[in-house]
Amino acid sequence: MEKIINKIKTSIESYLTENIENKDKTIDFILYNPKTNESYVLASNGVDEIILFAPYTKNYPKGYTNVPDWDFNLDEYFFKELQNGYEIGFITNDVNYGLWSTIDEFYPEDIENIKGVQKYLKYCVDNNITKEKLSKIMNNDVPDIMKFYQEQNDNSLSDIKESDKALFRTKMESDMKHNGEIVDVIDFQKGKDIYSDRYTIKFNDGTIRDNIMSVELNFNYSKKKDERSR
Repeated sequence: MEKIINKIKTSIESYLTENIENKDKTIDFILYNPKTNESYVLASNGVDEIILFAPYTKNYPKGYTNVPDWDFNLDEYFFKELQNGYEIGFITNDVNYGLWSTIDEFYPEDIENIKGVQKYLKYCVDNNITKEKLSKIMNNDVPDIMKFYQEQNDNSLSDIKESDKALFRTKMESDMKHNGEIVDVIDFQKGKDIYSDRYTIKFNDGTIRDNIMSVELNFNYSKKKDERSR
């Protein structure tokens, strides 16, 4: 994949350099889908001008689309694509810093593409992207988000007790009335991976519901609340 990414990077960089309108922009990240051989490239001037080269923009007059600064967010433009099968081919330290800050502030309650976040965290582990390294590079203290990756992957049957509680949040319309409740976790079924794990919980009204996914439960809610209150 490295050769493909380098080819894409060289092509986009040449275009940006030769194009008067976009010569002040540089590539922020390159995502690549090995199954479809399609790429997703975002470039910007680092301030308020963002352009996107995606499969659907190939037929556009300029081959890309402008992304309004007010419309851009990493959940929609990054985590969603990872969740949809794209892999990270290239990414700048500035984007990594933005991703770590976004995850620290919004995960898991206010991020929709949870699997995309977990995929990015695994990328960080595999590529030795750490809080210490990123803090040194950015000359700024970077929040530690790897605790979220460990939490998602350390759940096991022996860790779940009837007394355990978690913050519940779902997109299932039938149970959305319980969003924000601190529920009792009364059973756990280990799956082949974290996305296949299933829980049985008891809502505050005494209703018991099984087949609950891990992304619907936040076991770190009390710690997160304490951190935000500081």
